[in-house]
Amino acid sequence: MKASTELQGVKSLGFVRLEIPCPSCGKASLQLLKDAVENDVFTCPTCGKSIDLTTEDWRRFLDHAAEFYGGIVEAAAKTPK
Repeated sequence: MKASTELQGVKSLGFVRLEIPCPSCGKASLQLLKDAVENDVFTCPTCGKSIDLTTEDWRRFLDHAAEFYGGIVEAAAKTPK
């Protein structure tokens, strides 16, 4: 299942990093927001277990984060140079 957010500027979210906590070991890893929006699962770099990002809470959070940061990128692009 891909993220429900279909932002044209999702690729421009490559600079935003999120801490994604592992439900198995509790360690957090930094992931790009773009990658979290585009992927359903990450592998924890500490314990190797899968981190499922398809839950309703994760999808809602990622959709809101992508919309928020996407808005910042759009506004920055429109500001006079």
